[in-house]
Amino acid sequence: MSDSTQGYDREGKFQGYRTIPTLQEYLLIDQTQIYIEYFSKTGNKQWKLQECDQEDKKISLTSVDLKIRLEDLYNKVQFPG
Repeated sequence: MSDSTQGYDREGKFQGYRTIPTLQEYLLIDQTQIYIEYFSKTGNKQWKLQECDQEDKKISLTSVDLKIRLEDLYNKVQFPG
């Protein structure tokens, strides 16, 4: 997610994606810092938000059986400034 699209990614795009009945998880990955917003569906029109901002943390996606460390996800990313 970039500075120019983050508002749309969080609101308009996510609102549209939530109409997909099979969607169970949604990730927003910041490209300017280590920061991920992980949304998981908990019920009809109910979503839980988890924020991750530490390299040693893992994200676990249950819908696709994936576990990834943030340090691996951000490997080779050069942050501005």
